[in-house]
Amino acid sequence: MRRLNILAPVLLGLTSYGSFVYAANPTCHFVSAVQKTTFADYVVRVGNSVEGDGCLEVHKAGVLVHSESDAMKYGLGNNINGEQPKGLPPIPEIKPGTDITGNGIPNLIVSAWTGGAHCCFSFIVLELGTKFRIAARINAMHSDMAHFENHYGRYVFVGNDWTFAYWHAGFAQSPAPTIILKPTGSDGYSRYQLALDLMRKAAPSEKQFESAIQEIRADDAWSSGGVPPQLWGKMAEFIYTGQPVFAWKLLDQSWPADRPGKGGFLGAFCERIKASDYGYELSNVLKDSPSDCF
Repeated sequence: MRRLNILAPVLLGLTSYGSFVYAANPTCHFVSAVQKTTFADYVVRVGNSVEGDGCLEVHKAGVLVHSESDAMKYGLGNNINGEQPKGLPPIPEIKPGTDITGNGIPNLIVSAWTGGAHCCFSFIVLELGTKFRIAARINAMHSDMAHFENHYGRYVFVGNDWTFAYWHAGFAQSPAPTIILKPTGSDGYSRYQLALDLMRKAAPSEKQFESAIQEIRADDAWSSGGVPPQLWGKMAEFIYTGQPVFAWKLLDQSWPADRPGKGGFLGAFCERIKASDYGYELSNVLKDSPSDCF
């Protein structure tokens, strides 16, 4: 299921892990589908192992410095499955040796996919400097169009937050707000966090906001006793783009006057956001939320 720009039938679950240094495992026993790339005195290979798992192997000056295998398909580069999004800018190719984290050390992106219908995708950022290390691991969950891109001279990671996946809705109807991650941490580059400044968007026009209200009011889910996923999808969009006041207004103005349960719904909605992998970072956005949000 392709999700990136869809803020309202939309992770997340994009979580970034810290910096790691791995001891090398035994050499991969590749049997097929081997991809190889080189940079300086590094050789990086991915492919299928004789055991049936995917395998990643890194050599530096002919010496094995890292290897790992898992029940997934590893790939070299920024595009997880080789597809390009329709109607959107293409996923950029990022050459081996590009400084992704911004600390001046060459990197290489390795992508991985477990092979599920819409899950799970992840990225590994290798650091190919004087010493080898894993600079970052990012769990993109269902975001098959997640990728790194150059944003005004600095690389960021674009994906979705899947905290609302299957929440009172099937997967296809589950909102997954678009997120942007940037490298940060004690050394400036040890982990990835929400770039709330880059995610912020302008407030909706009066016409746009009124159109959203009318669409939600007309949703058939109300008549069947449910709450339209597009309601909390649009609310999440406003929150993740730095316009939470419009999320609360949307709820107030689109919720049927004769329908009880609005306060309970709001409380559950906010708890869901707080349970996100990015809940701590989003807490500042929610600080002026209605009392039912707490």
